[in-house]
Amino acid sequence: MAHKSNKIVFVNQSSGYLMIDIANAFCDSGLFDKVALISGKIKNKDSLHPNIHLSSIKTYSKKNVIDRTVSWVIATIQTLFWVLCKYRNYHVFLTSNPPPIAFITSFLSNPYSVLIYDLYPKGLIKGQFISEKSMINTFWSKYNAKFFLNANNVFAITEGIAKGIKKYSPQCQVDVIPVWYESVKKTTQSFDENQFVKKYALEDKFIILYSGNMGKSHDLESLIYLADLLKEEKEIIFVFAGEGWKKKIINDLIAQLNLENCLLLSYQSKDLFWDCLSATRIGVVSVAKGAELLCIPSKTYNLLSFGIPILGIAESFSDLAHLINENQVGECFTRENIQGMAKYVKAVKARKGMDYSENARKTAEKFTSANALKFLDCLYDLK
Repeated sequence: MAHKSNKIVFVNQSSGYLMIDIANAFCDSGLFDKVALISGKIKNKDSLHPNIHLSSIKTYSKKNVIDRTVSWVIATIQTLFWVLCKYRNYHVFLTSNPPPIAFITSFLSNPYSVLIYDLYPKGLIKGQFISEKSMINTFWSKYNAKFFLNANNVFAITEGIAKGIKKYSPQCQVDVIPVWYESVKKTTQSFDENQFVKKYALEDKFIILYSGNMGKSHDLESLIYLADLLKEEKEIIFVFAGEGWKKKIINDLIAQLNLENCLLLSYQSKDLFWDCLSATRIGVVSVAKGAELLCIPSKTYNLLSFGIPILGIAESFSDLAHLINENQVGECFTRENIQGMAKYVKAVKARKGMDYSENARKTAEKFTSANALKFLDCLYDLK
């Protein structure tokens, strides 16, 4: 269902390059008198179009379950306040962050569209925050049926999420628009001149990288066991860059196994992170059990844009496995298949078999910021 309005406000508690690219595309289109963004933290704020008006809500907190829930609830209430007081005549473009944001539509007369990155309450069950039999799941699931059906447009980033939405609301029409990699100027410096390589003295290393959230549901233990299996391969090093619930567990496991081929880091600065990707030889993407059809982590597309072969850790029926296998950009393994992972790493290191790097670069061409315009096409029937 298309809705033509000359004012639109986007809602995302934690806005990164994807949200910025979408908001900028709408602002640049010339179809809107006013474009606004309600957000907590905004990464790369300087890249946001200067004509986009900003309204602030509470920043998303990852400290613990209580802080996370409180930040979600406060941000949801603040968003409702902003829309009622300032954006009453705007088309509201919601995202699934914060998760309870769907409930504000009960108090609004605004037309709205919704982009689902993560499907709730399914995501809460996956993360073991609530049970499938809980009252929260029952109530939220019933609410979703009306929420999705009444939206002008419903967008999903994978086919798996689209199917999940239809389980809540079978008659709902869902447009699938894949996410994309972050546009960045690739470095032309040599490996030995790479600032990330220099900082951590990795000049003679074959880098296998896991970057991002080390959350409770992320399978990182498999990588540690893989590192243990490959510890005699002195050139190989496993780099973990990020934060999260499992970081201490991973640190303890590294110490317990006395591994010298693992480097555990915090999130890197933007410039250093791009250098890190430039130096990476294999990028790891893990999808938790229960989330196989709920997401493809956005880091996947950044890895592809750098021509990095992917080592996927997910079930064979997952959206991630489908992407990897269909485009021949790496291999995907179940968490138990450590031997298979080791064989793959050795083959990539020896440059035997498939040219995953070239396939990755070609595949990345399908996932550029031009995809942001597809949201505009759907809302305004410009196809």
